[in-house]
Amino acid sequence: MDGKARSLSCDAAYFGLHRFEAPCLGFQDARPIWQADADPFVLIADTGGGGDVFDITRFGTLATCHIDRTGEHWLISDGYRHLRLDIVRGTLRNRPIHLNFHVAGLTHLVPAITSLTRLVALDRTGRLVSALFPAERRAHRWALVLRTYDALISGASQRSIAEVLFNLDALPRWRIEAPSYRRRVQRLVAAARLYAKTDPRLWLSGGA
Repeated sequence: MDGKARSLSCDAAYFGLHRFEAPCLGFQDARPIWQADADPFVLIADTGGGGDVFDITRFGTLATCHIDRTGEHWLISDGYRHLRLDIVRGTLRNRPIHLNFHVAGLTHLVPAITSLTRLVALDRTGRLVSALFPAERRAHRWALVLRTYDALISGASQRSIAEVLFNLDALPRWRIEAPSYRRRVQRLVAAARLYAKTDPRLWLSGGA
């Protein structure tokens, strides 16, 4: 890994990622690979032994891998749903192989069971089964908070933020004409400032 790649990797780690994705990519094409300390649903495994085997090559372009000194970090994604798998010893790249999963403590047991259920369904059907990935109800608000923060650091006023986020006409007297939107933007601004002071790895985990 050259110096530039190491720098990008270190910066990405601050946000709980193994690497950055190109900002020009749409959400269906981007393949962010979250670290296990940021995503509790990451499965940890090593390879070898056993009888049943897992073949990553079956999933073609759905599977993406980032390799570093800690092992292989696999992402299986269809652009809407994803499954993460860290191989801490051995490799999935050479041939179908048996997986030995590591689960430590009760805290990680529930997300591990969820991810294992998704992995079994993936292995049986060849796809990420949508019924096993309930919609995240907070996702829309997270997006609004991030857009609000981008607007704030660009110097936008709260009124212009409201006009853009909520498709409002120009509001010269918005305190009177749109008090509910004013309060809503005030809450978004407060959340954005709070998140800016919080460890980025906690942004999408309910820790912020």
